[in-house]
Parts: sequence; C-alpha cells; structure tokens
Amino acid sequence: MPDEPEILRDLVTPVQPVRRPGSERTRGVREGLVLAVILVFAALGAGILAVPRLPAGASTGPSEVARASASPTPSTAGPGTSIAAPTPELRPTAAVEPVRPCPTGYPEGLVFARVIADGQWAGLPLAESWMAQPLPSSPQGDPDGPDVAPGAPLVISTDYHACALAWSITLDGIPVSIQDNPLHDPAFAAQNYFVLTLPAVRDPDPRLRAELLFSKGWAGFEWTLHFHPSPIPDAFFAALDQTIEAAPGCGFTITLAGGSAAVDECATTIPADGYGPYWMWVPPSARVAFRVPNAVFEQPDPDSLRCGTVDGQPPDFRLDPSCALAIQYDPSNALTFLAPAVAGRWWIEIRGCASRDGIRACGLWFALIDTAEPMPTDPGFPD
Repeated sequence: MPDEPEILRDLVTPVQPVRRPGSERTRGVREGLVLAVILVFAALGAGILAVPRLPAGASTGPSEVARASASPTPSTAGPGTSIAAPTPELRPTAAVEPVRPCPTGYPEGLVFARVIADGQWAGLPLAESWMAQPLPSSPQGDPDGPDVAPGAPLVISTDYHACALAWSITLDGIPVSIQDNPLHDPAFAAQNYFVLTLPAVRDPDPRLRAELLFSKGWAGFEWTLHFHPSPIPDAFFAALDQTIEAAPGCGFTITLAGGSAAVDECATTIPADGYGPYWMWVPPSARVAFRVPNAVFEQPDPDSLRCGTVDGQPPDFRLDPSCALAIQYDPSNALTFLAPAVAGRWWIEIRGCASRDGIRACGLWFALIDTAEPMPTDPGFPD
C-alpha cells in the first residue's frame, strides 16, 4: 500500500566511538604502565633481564640512595651535557710536619733556640719584641757555636716549643734549609726541631744564620761554628831549622764524604787575606820540604810545582822561567824540592790534593822564599 511506510529489513547504524571512563591522557598513561609490566615479565621469562640479588640482611643505605638521586640519568641530561663529579673538600698538603706537636698558643717566658752538635750546644733566647722582617747580619761578630766535623749533622732546636711557620737557614750565605709559607698556615709548614746537613765550605769558622717566622713575628740569630778538622788541612814548608805555614790560595775544591762539594769563586788565585804567605830565608839550591800532617797528599806532577812572582791587576801569580825548582825524592815528606839557584825573592806555588777523615781538598798552597838575603833574627814578613 502506497500510504504505508516502507519497512527496512536491514538496519544500518553509523559507527560510534567507544566511550570509556577517564580522560584520554589518563587512559594512555594507564595503558602504558600495563604494557610496560607485560614487557618486563616477558623479558624476565626470556632471560633478557636479570635482577641482582642482595645478600641476606643487606639494604640500600641512605648514601646509595642519595648518590643515585644525585646522578642525572640520560633522560634528564640533555645532549652534550657533561656530568660533573662531586668536588671533594680540598685541604693543604703539609710540606713540613713538626717533630713533636706544636703547642696551642705561645709558651710563657723566653724560648731558647739551640744549636747542637756532637753533644755540645749553644743557645740564644728568641727576641721578646718580634720583628716584621728579620734583621741583617750583625757586624759585631757572633757568639761561638759548637765544634762540628765537616759533613756531620747539626741540629737547631726550640726545645720543642714555638713552632716556626717559615724559615731560612744558611751557612756562609749558602742555603741549608729554606721553607716558604706565604699564608702562615701551620697546617702547611711547622717545625720545632731542624736536623741539618751542612754543605761543604772552605772556611774553618763559618757563620750559621737562622731566620725563623713564628706566630708573633720573625726572629733571627747567628752562631760561629768551628770545623774540626779544618776543611783545608794545614800544610807547612820546612828548610834548615825553619818551619812556616803554607798559605792556601783561592780556588780550592772541598769535597765531603757524602758527596757535597764547593768551589771557591776567585778573581785571583793568591791568598785573599791581604797578608800573603810567610817568608822563608834559605841559601840558593837548599832543600825545602812540603808537609801536610795527618793527611794523604797526592804527589803533584812536575808542572804542579812552580816558581815565579806576583804582578798584574788584580795581582796574581806569574811563572818566571828563570826560577827553576828541582823535585827531590824523599818519602818522609809530601814533596821535597831544591830552592831556586838564582838569588831573589820568589813565590812558590804547589798544586795538589790532601785527603783526611773523608774530606778531600784540592787547590794551591803558597810560600815565599828569599835566596838573596841572609835570614833575619825574626822570621816572618819582610820589611
């Protein structure tokens, strides 16, 4: 019938989206977590992922947790980001530590600085009024210090009081022990007992100077040491009934048993004390002996025994071909020779090395010989 509605036997419904509770972002996170759990269990089952086993009773302490949380992960560190390790606390490395602990505060009363060698000692009180800078050397001379064998150890002590924070210790101006401490930091350098190895010097009575910086200021003090035996052995010339001391020239090399060595710096080789060697009066061609008691003297070659005069500016020894010396064999002396046959006043120069008690001294010894005039009643320097 045309007026009746058409009955549709196949109902077609448009596709409708499935409506689930919650927002799309929330559902995505939830579904991602579920998927992650499924993947983890699948990896465990396949042996791809392993979980470390902690020993019984072990737990992750706070320090591990803190380190783990403090370390950025690749997901949080952007590309090119360098991961800096934690910076440890920096403390100064001690350059010198005291032999005994330093006292807290400064001790009451005077503190003595002592120089000690082979059971002998000499002491000086440290200044009661401390200085901003150490004073220069005193021209009046220094108090006597102990006798010291060259190369033997020597000690400067404050009786374990009053640690020095910086210091300069020298022997005849040669550094022995130097320690700087710009910040005056006792954790960096502090000392109250100094064990020193003295360098080689030719001076038998060298000056030991110590400049010590304490918490109150600088203190400087000096001693005159006495080397026994002398670094340069005593030598003598003898002829007839005369004996005179040989004068060491400049330019000696002193070598200690430990290997320390020193060489004179000289503008001229003759003795620099202004007095020169002693005179000896002998007839022409008389026998003259050179002796170095208690030492081994290395016999010089013929060129090491010379005769001449002194002239020039500055004055120095000059060989004179007219003054000839003839070496004589004589095992009782270090060296024996005949005086010049020509009448005159002559400088005698001997070069060689003398060794004693582990000390070796190599250089020049001088004497003056007069073959022109008879011996005066008072030998010594000529008028």
